[in-house]
Amino acid sequence: MKKFILILTLIVSGCSEKENEQRISNNVLIPELVGELDVSESSGLISLQNHLVTHNDSGGDNSLYVINKNNAIGLSELILTNTTNIDWEDITSDSDYIYVGDFGNNNGDRENLAIYKIPIPNNIEINQELVNSEKISFKYNNQTSFITAPTNTNFDAEALALYNDKLYLFSKNWKNQQTDIYEIPNSVGDFSVLKIGNINVKGLITGATYDLNSNLMILVGYNDFNPFVITLRNIQGINFAQASIKKYTINIPSGISPQIESICIFNDDIYLTSEVLFGLKAYLFKIKINSLN
Repeated sequence: MKKFILILTLIVSGCSEKENEQRISNNVLIPELVGELDVSESSGLISLQNHLVTHNDSGGDNSLYVINKNNAIGLSELILTNTTNIDWEDITSDSDYIYVGDFGNNNGDRENLAIYKIPIPNNIEINQELVNSEKISFKYNNQTSFITAPTNTNFDAEALALYNDKLYLFSKNWKNQQTDIYEIPNSVGDFSVLKIGNINVKGLITGATYDLNSNLMILVGYNDFNPFVITLRNIQGINFAQASIKKYTINIPSGISPQIESICIFNDDIYLTSEVLFGLKAYLFKIKINSLN
């Protein structure tokens, strides 16, 4: 694993439609920690069995990496033997399964979008091969053209969350800087998925997570590599765009990669990872949920 630095608290500024800001606290760093696993392009994140599980994106191995949430040291590697990492972009889970989203589509021309469904091992701290993964294949019902258009498409996606026993994909719209929301069954099959909503996020969404206890959905993304998180509170049904929505900018210290690609919630904490960018290091971040008021 490339060097991950754990930030105990970030400066976070909250903004509503009036762009109000509030400073929460100062940055606190602990020394750099080195593990044996290479997750320099961490693109998805979940909390599982008191640890964090992540993966690399396009070109990475077909592996999940278990890391200690307190010090970012790599613990184990879970190899998904019957899968290929074309462009893994996010991960989510329920009580029985892990879902890995292979739907990165920067060029807008992919016709092999998939989500892998994997039974959760009894002990993720042990290096092992996971042989029982199954595939949920899908396409966008509203996509009619598959002409290659690098970073000029609204059919890229990097964010996946499980909500009410269904999977929800939040797109990364390069063209209009919005996110479209698609509902996908969590069962194995081949689906044509419908757009159920849209949020004008004014940026590129790169990760999503949902916390059942607080009925809180959080999206993460960036605009010109200025990272932000968006909270969706008081969600009613699948009307995500009608939730109470608030956006927060995240001020990243210099020398640290601002390309935040993943997010998950563990108890009262929010964890995020950024990937290596222009020589800037990959980092693991932690902020308190109650700092996003």
